[in-house]
Amino acid sequence: AYQIIRGKDKPLIQKPEFVAKKEQVNYISPDVLQGAKAYDLNKCPLFRWMCTIFPEDHVREVWDRYNVSTDNYGNAVFWYTDADGKICYDKRIKYLESGKRDKAYGGSRKFKTADGYTARPYFGAHLVEKGLPVNIVESEKSCLICCLYYGGVWLATGGKTNLKDVPDECVLWPDIDA
Repeated sequence: AYQIIRGKDKPLIQKPEFVAKKEQVNYISPDVLQGAKAYDLNKCPLFRWMCTIFPEDHVREVWDRYNVSTDNYGNAVFWYTDADGKICYDKRIKYLESGKRDKAYGGSRKFKTADGYTARPYFGAHLVEKGLPVNIVESEKSCLICCLYYGGVWLATGGKTNLKDVPDECVLWPDIDA
């Protein structure tokens, strides 16, 4: 370094060769989802709350179609499934009896990004059919309620920062603070 500073040597400049690593994306086995669907939905406060507004059989049908289950703690488990039907990751949220999210519990995942579960579809992406209108809301709960009330295909971003690649046939329904 002293020789270079004094002008006696020229710096040796080497550009590091950038090689993009293609990480393997992991998917969850359909058997895991089927096992999760065996849990009693009545353990989940969100399910019970929705059944006070809509007929239980209709709520069950929509939860099944959207791949929503519960776990042994009564959390709602939203299984994010891509357009090819591959299960990408889970999102577990605790709800109160009022149907509101328990803000003291930040949510969790069993299948984490660090373990290779990196695909990020919209919640409900497996239900989209080419050429049919699609509605996008922020939360999974809003998505389910809109589907129960209005019918049709509704997707959720899972958070306002997750909005990306919106096709022309989509209608966005942002939260009031978005």
